[in-house]
Amino acid sequence: MCIVAECLEMASSFCKTDQIKPMRQSKWDMEQLIGGMIWILRTGAQWRSLPKEFPPRSTVHRWFQYFNKGGFFEEVLRKWLTSFYEVFKPKSTYYIDGMFVEAKGGGRGVGNTKCGKGSKVMVLTNDDCMPCGIYIGSATPHEVNYIEDLLGAQFLPEHKVKKLIGDKAYDSDKHDKILLEEKGVELIAPHKKGRVNFTQDRRKLKGYKKRHFVENLNAHLQNYRRVVTRYEKKLENFLGFVHLTCWAIIFNKIYAVRK
Repeated sequence: MCIVAECLEMASSFCKTDQIKPMRQSKWDMEQLIGGMIWILRTGAQWRSLPKEFPPRSTVHRWFQYFNKGGFFEEVLRKWLTSFYEVFKPKSTYYIDGMFVEAKGGGRGVGNTKCGKGSKVMVLTNDDCMPCGIYIGSATPHEVNYIEDLLGAQFLPEHKVKKLIGDKAYDSDKHDKILLEEKGVELIAPHKKGRVNFTQDRRKLKGYKKRHFVENLNAHLQNYRRVVTRYEKKLENFLGFVHLTCWAIIFNKIYAVRK
C-alpha cells in the first residue's frame, strides 16, 4: 500500500475514535485537509492566506487542532518509524543537538536570550538521520539541561539509547554521571577549550565524526518556514507543526526505501 494511502486510512480511522470530543463530519477529503496543513507548514503563511484550492482556513485549522490534541501526529510517527525499523535494525548510538527558533509572541516555552526571545527545539536522531525524539523548551536555559526531557520524549522508547553523542556544549561531568547512573546512557562529547581535568575517553570520540547526521536533520527541519519562526502562542500548536515536519522527513525516507 502507498504510504500516502496508509496515512489517509489512519486519518479516517482516527476520526472514528472517541479520544476527544467528536467533530461533525466534513465534506472535504482527508488528502485536501492534510495538504492544507502542509502548505501552511511549508510556506509559513498565515491561516487566512490559505489558497482556495484547499478547504476553508477555519476547517483546516479546526482539523489541525483535532489531530494535534488527539495525538494523531505522534501516532503516525510511531507507526512509520516502527515499519522503517522492521527493515533496518536501529543502533544504540544516538546524536543530540538543539536549534534556536525565534518567537514572534509570548507563551509557554519562550525565553529571552542575547539574540532575542525564542524557543529551543531539541532533536534526537541516529545513523539513519531519522527524527527519533523532539522536545521544545525555553531558549533561556542551556540546552544541556534538556537531555533528560528529550530522552523522555523519544518516539520509540523501546529502542534504548546506550551512547549519546553531542558537541562541546554537552561537556558536563554532572550530566555524565546522572545519565550513566539513572538511565544507563553514556554521554560522549569533546572537552571544552581550557579544561583542566580530562575525563573523556578519546577513543570513543571516533563516533563524533558522524555527528553531521543531527546537523543534516536540523537542516531538513529548517526547510519548513513554520518551524524556523514560531508564530504560535501555545506550545502544543508549535509542537504539532514540528511533528508534521517529521512526517515529511520520514515520508521521504520510507518512500525512497519502497521505491
